[in-house]
Amino acid sequence: MFSPDPQGARSARAFRTLPAGSLFPYEIQGYSPKPGDVVERHGSMTAVHRAVDLPDDAIPWQVKPHSGGSWQLEQVALSVHTQTGAAFYYLTDHTWTPTSLILGAFLGLKPLDDTFGPFEAEGGTWRWYTEIIRDVDEMDQEYTWTAFVCGKESVPRLWTPAYAARSERLQRVSRAAGSYAARMRELGLEATVERLDPLAVYERDGWVCQICKTAVERERAWPDMWCATLDHRIPLTAGGEHTLLNVQLAHWICNLHKGDYFPVDL
Repeated sequence: MFSPDPQGARSARAFRTLPAGSLFPYEIQGYSPKPGDVVERHGSMTAVHRAVDLPDDAIPWQVKPHSGGSWQLEQVALSVHTQTGAAFYYLTDHTWTPTSLILGAFLGLKPLDDTFGPFEAEGGTWRWYTEIIRDVDEMDQEYTWTAFVCGKESVPRLWTPAYAARSERLQRVSRAAGSYAARMRELGLEATVERLDPLAVYERDGWVCQICKTAVERERAWPDMWCATLDHRIPLTAGGEHTLLNVQLAHWICNLHKGDYFPVDL
């Protein structure tokens, strides 16, 4: 993680389960829910509070600093399950983001035998789980949302569409750079291999082949002869480099026909 929390200062809010068919199933914002927030997951409601706002007799002795811990009560947050009253206590940093130390789950003032194990209450079986969602901020930096939530089933670790797109882009960049670096080694050449995203080049060129000047269909994939490929304006064998200025979109078949030829006025 990095500081500060990317969500910045804000008012308390509810984080809801989104309707079926949404691009992503859950609302999130920043590293974690903050005191005053409510996290709703499939009808199960978990509210976040500060431990210092509770009466002293409502705080389990195991959570209090005199129980042997070195923390201050001002560092402790709790998630309260509204249907059962179960509470999950945890330590936070100055942004109210959970840290690695967990203080435990309680039903009333009694600790649950297994912090994340199932427990019976209000005519149902519930469990605490850690909701972990990977996302990216406006600067394309990755971060993790973490929330302690109570429900009848846990939510797996998830990636937001923005994080998934970033991951796919980085994979494309790495594959392209590695492929062209290996090709240069095979040819005994030394040249610049810039880390670039082929898809960004295709978008830049408007999905038009820069050799035959006709459209390239996005859905076509290798080994379709008319699929999109990266063409080097000045071929690698002629001293060209794998850089953004020297690559362009081309049909695979056009790329093959061009070979090592390039116009002398480039």
